[in-house]
Amino acid sequence: NPAWPGLAQPGNLARNRPTTSSGTETADFPASLATDGDPGTRWSSPYADPQWLQVDLGSSQTVSRVVLRWEAAYGKAFQIQLSDDAVTWRTVYSTTTGAGGVQELTGLSGSGRHIRVYGTKRGTTYGYSLYEFEVYGGQPSGTRTLSAAGKALDDPGSSSASGTQLITWTPHGGPNQHWQLTPNADGSYTMANGSSKLCADVAGGSTAPGAAVVQATCTGGDGQRWLITALGGGDHSVANKRSGLLLTTASGADGAAATQQPDSGSAYQRWQIA
Repeated sequence: NPAWPGLAQPGNLARNRPTTSSGTETADFPASLATDGDPGTRWSSPYADPQWLQVDLGSSQTVSRVVLRWEAAYGKAFQIQLSDDAVTWRTVYSTTTGAGGVQELTGLSGSGRHIRVYGTKRGTTYGYSLYEFEVYGGQPSGTRTLSAAGKALDDPGSSSASGTQLITWTPHGGPNQHWQLTPNADGSYTMANGSSKLCADVAGGSTAPGAAVVQATCTGGDGQRWLITALGGGDHSVANKRSGLLLTTASGADGAAATQQPDSGSAYQRWQIA
């Protein structure tokens, strides 16, 4: 049974989430059995193309890995797709040479509330059948650029001074626009500038709206910990752990100051992380 071992992996975003499909072979093989964590149960589709299996993850999630545990009836050509509304889909993986068994798809990059496997060519004369459809999130670690309203978070003039307020500027790829994102055990991230090696912080440890976001000597304190949440469409909010307020740029102009502000839904609070 290709579904065993391995179903106990932590972090499976699809486990026991609402699951639907284009159809079932019989009532004995409903969509929900592909996300129940049971190696002895499976979803099985009608014997026709195309077919799909879809999971509502409950909120927008960043996805970096999918595991498909096929029964003998597998998909030869299929796509993994993400959506914010279960209407418009974005393809993050596509193949025409699927071989069945356990397929671990790594290096995926995308976010959405809904995810589906969309089969366009069966590998056998039967339908599509999955013991388990597993979905895992990704940590946006490593060297990254954070951009809002088309402007990158920037250490102005490549300053090495602690206390310098951060700005946003037209992306140019320089090290002062690079940020080393390091995940912490509490789910937050520390963000160190590629030029100064100083960490993104809030001036004076303030919890007040409008306080400047600065760079400072890295201490690991809560004021230097940021909670990154996928919003869909590749956007993220970046909230300071101490204050709960969002990293915000003042405008779309070069030199706009970075501060922390309450969530307003503004484009100046929606960050693309690349």
